Amino acid sequence: MGELLLRRARRGGNWADLHPLGDRAVLIGNDHEYSDTYFRTAAEYFGEPETDPLAGAPDWWAPPAEASMAAGEWVGFVYGFDGGWSRAPYERSDGFTGVGLPALSDDACRDLVVEFCENEVDGAVSPAAVAALLAADGRITEAMIRAVADVPGWDPAKGVAAAAAFRQPQ
Repeated sequence: MGELLLRRARRGGNWADLHPLGDRAVLIGNDHEYSDTYFRTAAEYFGEPETDPLAGAPDWWAPPAEASMAAGEWVGFVYGFDGGWSRAPYERSDGFTGVGLPALSDDACRDLVVEFCENEVDGAVSPAAVAALLAADGRITEAMIRAVADVPGWDPAKGVAAAAAFRQPQ
């Protein structure tokens, strides 16, 4: 399958990894509080019925799941993108929405940026600066980052580079 590029989001013990695969992608993760799905070793460990998030999925979904499990992660959900997002058919809640990914909505992204920055600065974050940052859709500048939160020790150039790298086709 080639090298899998990993983009990781972690929050409150929950996690999600995005594996871009050319025009395809696999999103895999777990919400330890809200997932009712237990895959392989998690089902054994917790003594729960197994939910297979790879049931009926294309073969290219499996390598990211296998890599995450090999790294000791519990896998609660696996979604694949091939022109649109899909997942295996199962009834249980997989905890996907509880992971708190910024990409779920503009509001979720805005809330996460504000929460993160307000933990680092003394005072409120400018709603207009956050709106401009989100409207840039990854094409951000150092000035945009500083307008949201000019924190000593932060390197806005690294934020700009990370946003640019995320937008790069793989």
